[in-house]
Amino acid sequence: MHDMTNRWYAVHAYSNFENKVADSIREQAKQRGLSDLFEEILVPKEKVIEVRRGARSMPSANSSPATCW
Repeated sequence: MHDMTNRWYAVHAYSNFENKVADSIREQAKQRGLSDLFEEILVPKEKVIEVRRGARSMPSANSSPATCW
């Protein structure tokens, strides 16, 4: 019998590969028929406003670099 409570796991990945790791986890879970065991796979991000040469831009930045939740 499976315990159906949700659990959190942190996966450390190389910087700038967080989204690729999250996509790979989703794809491999789907291939193995385990997708229903994953409620959500998150890559934490925060909005950052950068000013360069007087222009504002808002690239998204990871709030916990190299970590998938």
